[in-house]
Amino acid sequence: MIENLRQAAAIGDAARQAALAAFPQEAAYYQAICGGELDIGYWLFPHRYPISDTQ
Repeated sequence: MIENLRQAAAIGDAARQAALAAFPQEAAYYQAICGGELDIGYWLFPHRYPISDTQ
């Protein structure tokens, strides 16, 4: 079970890195508006994140 969790974490990290590379402007936007590390949830559920800091 621990190994499965490690594999899932590695897959998640690879997906995050791929998203950063594929969508650098969107990743910069996310980091500027939401702060911190890119959350894969941003790509899966964009409606949960603000469109701008004024809305």
